[in-house]
Amino acid sequence: MVPIVKVPAVNYVPFFGAVDLTVFANLLAASAAFLAYARRPSKTMAPQIPYPMLASLGVVVFVSLLGLLWTTAPQYGQQKLIRFVGIGLPYLLLPSFFVYTKGDAVRLLFLVIAISVVIALGLIALPNSHLAGVRYGFYYDRGTFLGSDPNTPATLIVAGLLVLLTGVLTGSTPNILKYTVFLIFPIGLGGILISGSRANLLGLCTFLPFAPFIVGRQGRGKLKFVSLVATSIIFLTAFLVPIMNQEIPVERWLDFSEQIKQGDLSNTRSQAWAFCLTNAWDHLILLGHGPGSYAMDFLHKDQPLWPHSILLEALYEEGLIGIMAVLYFFIVCLRTTLRGLHACQSREDVFLVVGVSALVWSMTVPALTHWDFNGSRFLYLFAGLLHSTVYLVTSNIDEVEAVSGAVVTRAELTKPDSA
Repeated sequence: MVPIVKVPAVNYVPFFGAVDLTVFANLLAASAAFLAYARRPSKTMAPQIPYPMLASLGVVVFVSLLGLLWTTAPQYGQQKLIRFVGIGLPYLLLPSFFVYTKGDAVRLLFLVIAISVVIALGLIALPNSHLAGVRYGFYYDRGTFLGSDPNTPATLIVAGLLVLLTGVLTGSTPNILKYTVFLIFPIGLGGILISGSRANLLGLCTFLPFAPFIVGRQGRGKLKFVSLVATSIIFLTAFLVPIMNQEIPVERWLDFSEQIKQGDLSNTRSQAWAFCLTNAWDHLILLGHGPGSYAMDFLHKDQPLWPHSILLEALYEEGLIGIMAVLYFFIVCLRTTLRGLHACQSREDVFLVVGVSALVWSMTVPALTHWDFNGSRFLYLFAGLLHSTVYLVTSNIDEVEAVSGAVVTRAELTKPDSA
């Protein structure tokens, strides 16, 4: 019998084992959002709550609650569930409280760009993994940002670069970004290389070829786009790569098969995915093996490990009901994007819809190839922002006034008085 590896970090009372600095940071962000909501002259929610998205994730929560009765890893399963209910669902709902106008959404997109620039510069200037080693108990051979794992900062960098790219294509970027875009984009790519995050680079690369076509007729920056990509390649080759040669995990980018050769099952995607596909049917097919059961059943470890795909994780741990709920979540995101693109009437509308859709895409690829259901919190935040933004575009809501406590559109504000 294979011995079970016990890790002290997950042997706490489930609630306290699920609460860390990340949760407290999220609580601060939520408090700021609710404070902004409380200061609004009208307390109504301009963007309606994303009920279809909320319902799909609620199904996963319900099935996970039932699965705690038979999971082989009840402690880790409880932690996953607490983290998702305490972070994932609030993230999905947050935009409904602080995105009231198109201006709110635009400012938020530019804030994402600013955050990504800061993170990229931080990765380049201070790529050491000492803080991450203190937090996680082992040292990454990849660049980290203030003690985080390498993939989180890479995710935010990709999100910012995709929004920046959308702004370039639509001509919606402010002057400061127009003048510095050929510097910011290569720096962001350099930060991704230092992080060693292959899933996030894949998300960036798969979006690039389609971006000019998605923007469509409203786009003005296709020549800028080609120049931007070419300049980034030249800049990285000539300047950044030699400077960061000692920090970029070259082996990670060049040798994708080494882990398989060494039989490292915990990091080998193909074997993890094959296990989920093969063994998802030997228990309760509809309800799955229960939350957290993958690590115990496949790796015989009582610690946070996952198959690096939220679809296969849902299939194995929440069964056919779980994976259908997750697939429905992505279908709703796609349908919302298409509805928003159809309703666009200006370059600003295109920038909003494509920019926020790019944010969702920046998390979709890592969620399908790296993250777990519990850790894909930015996916839910960006999906909620997508719903709120498309609601504003389709409703043509530009301003909010405290008129009988209701939200009014520009057409209503400018309608002549019949009296």
